Amino acid sequence: MYSSLIKSSTNTTFIKKYPLIFKKYRPLKHLSKGAFSNIYLGINKITKEKVAIKIEERNKIDKYLETECFFLFSLKGHGIPKVISFGHNKDYDILVMPLLGKSLHEIQLSKNYNFEFKDICLLAIQIIERIQWVHSQKIIHRDIK
Repeated sequence: MYSSLIKSSTNTTFIKKYPLIFKKYRPLKHLSKGAFSNIYLGINKITKEKVAIKIEERNKIDKYLETECFFLFSLKGHGIPKVISFGHNKDYDILVMPLLGKSLHEIQLSKNYNFEFKDICLLAIQIIERIQWVHSQKIIHRDIK
Protein backbone atom coordinates (compact mmCIF):
# COMPACT_ATOMS: atom_id res chain seq x y z
CA MET A 1 0.00 0.00 0.00
CA TYR A 2 2.75 2.47 0.94
CA SER A 3 4.55 2.03 -2.39
CA SER A 4 1.32 2.76 -4.27
CA LEU A 5 1.07 6.09 -2.45
CA ILE A 6 4.61 6.99 -3.42
CA LYS A 7 4.11 6.14 -7.08
CA SER A 8 0.70 7.76 -7.53
CA SER A 9 0.30 10.16 -10.44
CA THR A 10 -0.61 13.02 -8.08
CA ASN A 11 2.86 12.88 -6.56
CA THR A 12 4.70 13.11 -9.88
CA THR A 13 2.22 15.63 -11.26
CA PHE A 14 3.14 18.14 -8.56
CA ILE A 15 6.84 17.96 -9.48
CA LYS A 16 6.09 18.36 -13.18
CA LYS A 17 3.59 21.17 -12.67
CA TYR A 18 5.71 23.08 -10.13
CA PRO A 19 9.40 22.53 -11.00
CA LEU A 20 10.39 25.54 -8.88
CA ILE A 21 8.83 26.62 -5.57
CA PHE A 22 9.24 30.21 -4.35
CA LYS A 23 11.73 30.75 -7.22
CA LYS A 24 14.48 28.70 -5.56
CA TYR A 25 13.33 25.28 -4.25
CA ARG A 26 13.24 22.42 -6.71
CA PRO A 27 11.14 19.40 -5.69
CA LEU A 28 13.05 16.23 -6.56
CA LYS A 29 11.00 13.27 -5.38
CA HIS A 30 8.05 12.32 -3.21
CA LEU A 31 9.06 11.13 0.27
CA SER A 32 5.88 10.54 2.22
CA LYS A 33 2.16 11.06 2.46
CA GLY A 34 0.42 11.99 5.68
CA ALA A 35 -3.25 12.41 6.49
CA PHE A 36 -3.29 16.03 5.35
CA SER A 37 -0.19 16.67 3.27
CA ASN A 38 2.49 15.27 1.00
CA ILE A 39 6.20 15.67 1.67
CA TYR A 40 8.82 16.02 -1.05
CA LEU A 41 12.59 16.02 -1.03
CA GLY A 42 13.77 19.29 -2.51
CA ILE A 43 16.90 21.31 -3.02
CA ASN A 44 17.67 25.00 -2.77
CA LYS A 45 19.01 25.73 -6.26
CA ILE A 46 21.25 28.53 -4.91
CA THR A 47 22.81 26.96 -1.78
CA LYS A 48 22.32 23.28 -2.77
CA GLU A 49 20.85 22.66 0.71
CA LYS A 50 18.43 19.73 0.84
CA VAL A 51 14.97 20.64 2.12
CA ALA A 52 11.64 19.04 2.90
CA ILE A 53 8.74 20.58 0.99
CA LYS A 54 5.36 19.90 2.56
CA ILE A 55 2.23 20.64 0.52
CA GLU A 56 -1.49 20.72 1.32
CA GLU A 57 -4.30 21.38 -1.13
CA ARG A 58 -5.69 24.90 -0.73
CA ASN A 59 -9.31 23.98 -1.34
CA LYS A 60 -9.63 22.31 2.09
CA ILE A 61 -11.67 23.98 4.81
CA ASP A 62 -9.19 23.14 7.55
CA LYS A 63 -5.75 24.67 7.04
CA TYR A 64 -3.55 22.21 8.91
CA LEU A 65 -0.32 23.22 7.20
CA GLU A 66 -0.82 26.91 7.96
CA THR A 67 -1.49 26.05 11.61
CA GLU A 68 1.54 23.75 11.70
CA CYS A 69 3.69 26.55 10.30
CA PHE A 70 2.47 28.95 12.98
CA PHE A 71 3.34 26.52 15.77
CA LEU A 72 6.70 25.52 14.29
CA PHE A 73 7.63 29.19 14.02
CA SER A 74 6.46 29.81 17.59
CA LEU A 75 8.39 26.81 18.95
CA LYS A 76 11.63 27.23 17.00
CA GLY A 77 14.60 25.65 18.70
CA HIS A 78 14.62 22.91 21.31
CA GLY A 79 14.71 20.18 18.67
CA ILE A 80 11.73 21.56 16.74
CA PRO A 81 12.36 21.98 12.98
CA LYS A 82 12.60 25.56 11.79
CA VAL A 83 10.48 27.07 9.05
CA ILE A 84 12.53 28.17 6.05
CA SER A 85 9.59 29.43 4.02
CA PHE A 86 5.82 29.29 3.92
CA GLY A 87 3.38 30.47 1.27
CA HIS A 88 1.05 29.25 -1.40
CA ASN A 89 0.31 29.09 -5.07
CA LYS A 90 -3.15 28.76 -6.59
CA ASP A 91 -3.38 25.03 -5.75
CA TYR A 92 -1.32 24.41 -2.60
CA ASP A 93 -0.18 25.78 0.72
CA ILE A 94 3.58 25.07 0.86
CA LEU A 95 5.93 24.75 3.83
CA VAL A 96 9.70 24.46 3.33
CA MET A 97 11.84 23.11 6.19
CA PRO A 98 15.37 21.74 6.50
CA LEU A 99 15.72 18.07 5.67
CA LEU A 100 16.71 16.64 9.04
CA GLY A 101 17.98 13.20 8.05
CA LYS A 102 16.68 9.67 8.05
CA SER A 103 13.30 8.91 9.57
CA LEU A 104 13.05 6.43 12.42
CA HIS A 105 11.50 4.01 9.95
CA GLU A 106 14.54 4.25 7.65
CA ILE A 107 16.89 3.76 10.60
CA GLN A 108 14.81 0.82 11.76
CA LEU A 109 15.03 -0.78 8.29
CA SER A 110 18.80 -0.32 8.20
CA LYS A 111 19.07 -2.12 11.57
CA ASN A 112 16.73 -4.94 10.45
CA TYR A 113 13.96 -3.74 12.82
CA ASN A 114 16.16 -4.16 15.90
CA PHE A 115 16.81 -1.03 17.93
CA GLU A 116 19.03 -1.69 20.90
CA PHE A 117 17.49 -1.07 24.32
CA LYS A 118 19.94 1.79 24.91
CA ASP A 119 18.81 3.49 21.64
CA ILE A 120 15.16 3.18 22.65
CA CYS A 121 15.86 4.73 26.07
CA LEU A 122 17.84 7.63 24.57
CA LEU A 123 15.12 8.24 22.02
CA ALA A 124 12.39 8.12 24.69
CA ILE A 125 14.24 10.68 26.81
CA GLN A 126 14.54 13.09 23.86
CA ILE A 127 10.88 12.66 22.94
CA ILE A 128 9.70 13.24 26.52
CA GLU A 129 11.92 16.32 26.89
CA ARG A 130 10.56 17.83 23.68
CA ILE A 131 6.95 17.13 24.61
CA GLN A 132 7.54 18.66 28.05
CA TRP A 133 9.04 21.75 26.43
CA VAL A 134 6.09 22.10 24.03
CA HIS A 135 3.67 21.75 26.97
CA SER A 136 5.63 24.36 28.94
CA GLN A 137 4.84 26.76 26.09
CA LYS A 138 1.11 26.20 26.77
CA ILE A 139 0.63 24.05 23.67
CA ILE A 140 -0.96 20.61 23.64
CA HIS A 141 -0.28 18.55 20.54
CA ARG A 142 -3.24 16.39 19.48
CA ASP A 143 -1.47 14.09 17.03
CA ILE A 144 1.55 12.51 18.70
CA LYS A 145 2.32 9.04 17.37
